[in-house]
Amino acid sequence: MLKSSFITSNFKLLLTAATFLCPCAAHATYFLAGFSPEYAVVAIDSRMLLGQKVSDRYCKIRPLSKNAFFFARGSTSAFDEEKNKDVFDARDVAQTVFDKLGSDTPAAALARGWADQMQSIYEKRPIEFSKSAVDGLMTDGFFVGTDAKGAVTFSGQSIRYLRRGKNHFFGTPEPVVFSDPSAGPKYISGYNDIIKEFRDGGKTRRAKSVLSRLDPALRGPDAVAARYSAFVRAVRDWTGDTGIGGEIATIIVEKGKGWRWFSRPNFCPE
Repeated sequence: MLKSSFITSNFKLLLTAATFLCPCAAHATYFLAGFSPEYAVVAIDSRMLLGQKVSDRYCKIRPLSKNAFFFARGSTSAFDEEKNKDVFDARDVAQTVFDKLGSDTPAAALARGWADQMQSIYEKRPIEFSKSAVDGLMTDGFFVGTDAKGAVTFSGQSIRYLRRGKNHFFGTPEPVVFSDPSAGPKYISGYNDIIKEFRDGGKTRRAKSVLSRLDPALRGPDAVAARYSAFVRAVRDWTGDTGIGGEIATIIVEKGKGWRWFSRPNFCPE
């Protein structure tokens, strides 16, 4: 029997520019991300759900090279109990695609190649894997890095399950929207109401308390990373959502400099 782990509610990414709405009946993996050509910040929790087992030591950000990394949510891994081995891990798939296509490959092509591989994995056992779909969504995966000119680039694919037809799983590109990360995260995987509490210096007493504890000496991308980390931590602590947990991993990529950890749990690669 195949037991599939899904590291999120698999709900559709909520883009804070009036693009997608999130049916927030439940949640799991939680992340915030903001991208500009100058720098990008991603903050994400570390809880993995594998059947009835829970692990808070799953690094959902995978560095691919000194200039690129990958992160994902959804049905991103599975374990075959009968054979006592892993079936797949979306992070490993991303690394294989990146190594095969090369570091100079545009992010969109990397994301498409990853989606193709993920779809082929799901298609091998569609009945079992379809049980991980929530409102049809299987997984989202993002490649982030710098291009040949050093500017920040990113691309994502969303894989969905369709019951009818010869092929049951298909990928579509996530919208690529650049903005000013310091103005707030542009990509939010739910709980938008909590993120709104932090706007304009804090709308609620608890939000003001969180903001008051941030280091005022931080500037630029580090200041943004500190805020994103605090926001994800607040969602983890305030919601009681059992699918969100563990330490918050936060990464920064800057134009011409590649990526660096702002907050690295000790189970994340250096």
